[in-house]
Formats: sequence, C-alpha cells, structure tokens
Amino acid sequence: GITFSDDPLRMMRAIRFASQLNFDIESTTYDGIKSAKERITIISQERITDELNKILLSPKPSIGLYYLSDSGLLEYIFPELEAMHGTDMIDGNGHKDNFYHTLEVVDNISATTDNLWLRWAALLHDIAKPLTKKYIPTTGWTFHGHEIVGAKLAKRIFSRMKLPLQQELKQVQNLVSLHMRPISLTKENVTDSAIRRLLFEAGEELVFCPCNMRPFGVWSCGILIEANRYKTEDISFESCVANFEYYNTSSEQGMYTTFYKKHRIQPIQY
Repeated sequence: GITFSDDPLRMMRAIRFASQLNFDIESTTYDGIKSAKERITIISQERITDELNKILLSPKPSIGLYYLSDSGLLEYIFPELEAMHGTDMIDGNGHKDNFYHTLEVVDNISATTDNLWLRWAALLHDIAKPLTKKYIPTTGWTFHGHEIVGAKLAKRIFSRMKLPLQQELKQVQNLVSLHMRPISLTKENVTDSAIRRLLFEAGEELVFCPCNMRPFGVWSCGILIEANRYKTEDISFESCVANFEYYNTSSEQGMYTTFYKKHRIQPIQY
C-alpha cells in the first residue's frame, strides 16, 4: 500500500509487466492495487496513456486489460471500456458481453500485427454499444449505428488520453466506422464494385477491420484488406482483396468458402 501510495503509477506498471511477461500478480500485491486504485487519479494523463499503450502492445493485451478492469483501475482511466461489461436479458433474449468480446478481438489482431493504432481500432470498434443498445421485442437486441457513434467517441477518448489527433486518430476512426461493412461482403449478391468501394473508403494504408462478422453470440473474426499489396505489388486484385481469419463455427467457414469461390480469391497466408 505504501509503495503504491508513493507512486500510484506502479499499479499500472505491475499490470503491464504481467501482460508483457504473462505472469500472475502476487495476491498481496494485487490486493494493494485494489485498495489504492483511487490514487491513480493523481497521475498525469500522459503517464497513464503511456502505460496503457504498452499494455496494448504486449503479446496478449487481454491479460493487462482484464487486470485493469478486475482491479478497479479501468473505471478511473477508461470508463467507456469498463461500461462494456455485462449482459442483459429480456424475454429470454440476451446479448454477448461486449467487454470480453472486445478483449478477444484485440488479442486476435495482436496476433497479426504490432501496429498500435490497429490495436486501438480493435479496442474501440464496439465502444459505443453501451450507448446504442436497444431492445426491440420483434428483433431482439440492437446496437444500431454503434460504428458511427463509436468513431465520434474515438476522438473524445483520444483527446482526453492525449493521443495523437491527426493521422493516427483518422485511421482509427475510419476503421471503427467501417468495421460493420465487411458483413455485406459475405452475401451472395455482393459485387466487385462493392469490394472496390470499401477498399477506396478504407484508404491508402493497410487496414484491418476488427469486427464480429455475425451478429449473434459468435466471438471475433475479421477481414484484412490488402490495399497496398494490390497497388504496389505484382499481385492480382482478386488475390489480395480480402483475407478472412475465422476462429469459430463450421457455418462461418462455409460462409467464407462461398465468398472465396464466388470471387475466385485465394486466402493469403501470413
């Protein structure tokens, strides 16, 4: 307790080390973090953000993000993310816990890239779901427009956390706002122009849209759009339009296989 009171940032450092090195925090130390969590409010935002970025850049960020939430620190440093916890049930209809879904998405993108801003996009892709959640008896739970609201919320979060407000923010906002679009690319009537339009709107850089391709209870998956490879390498458009990474059910695998065959796309191995 005395150690954390002297420099409360040590609480985040302990969690960061656990996330980077994949170890458990000793119980007495962890109890001390829980007891002193309010002290984190005296630390400058820049120092807090630096530690949070290091957690995001760890091999498996979910370890650190879980510790931040379980210890009570997250509600002080990132209340929007903490608000994603929990599920609601009405008339037997529930929705997934968007906090743990987000952790899964962040881990999945972290397995493919060390780019901090792609990891931030994964972290924020569903950040507005608590604000847009609505239950409709005829259809169940909806989060209509959460991608648009989320892109706007990203700017507020970046500003408060003293993160870059130029190109990095724009990239994150772009990915958050587009992360639902790949769903339409799995439909039978999708056109090549629709794919090209998504590539154009996604921008010049390599982009990863971390999203939940199916809206009911399935964990994370994504579509990787290789715009740069198409523009800068001698690779056919069809070969690098999309690389689906799926972690879930055979029905999803069948959906992706149908997409591959329809557009004559060979999955790209990374």
